[in-house]
Amino acid sequence: AYLKFEVTRSWLTSLYVRMKFSQRKATTSRPPVSIAAYEEIKLRYHFAIQKVVDKYDIPEELIITLDQTPTKFFNLSNTTMSKTGESRTAVAHSDDKRTITATLAITLSGDILPYQLIYKGTTKRCLPSADLLPPGFLLSFNKTHWSNTEETVNILENVIKPYVE
Repeated sequence: AYLKFEVTRSWLTSLYVRMKFSQRKATTSRPPVSIAAYEEIKLRYHFAIQKVVDKYDIPEELIITLDQTPTKFFNLSNTTMSKTGESRTAVAHSDDKRTITATLAITLSGDILPYQLIYKGTTKRCLPSADLLPPGFLLSFNKTHWSNTEETVNILENVIKPYVE
């Protein structure tokens, strides 16, 4: 005769409690920047920008900030189970490198400009169909998917310049 056993959420929770396990996020090796240091740097940055804006009477629509960020191509979990109280938790594949680089631009007036998505590859075949993305998205590729001088010129010519004109 087979043992009829069903793993239920409550049974699993009970098991984890008895084993002194809890769900944990993967840890990082980088210490956080202190709030005081962050606030000081932010204040200096805003002051420097405001000085130039006032001096040259720059309208809010022409104050554009760009940010390049790696974006996971596959969204993998960074959680696992480990002993409660552990200071470090290793997660398999939490260092997965399958990413693209997204360059985002927004103006001080709140206009969000089309994104630049940089894929890793050597031919256009590595790019998704432009029909799958909102109009104006700039798709490009290079051997590393990282933003570089060429990619920066690309977004300036194909996104920023048309917006400013």
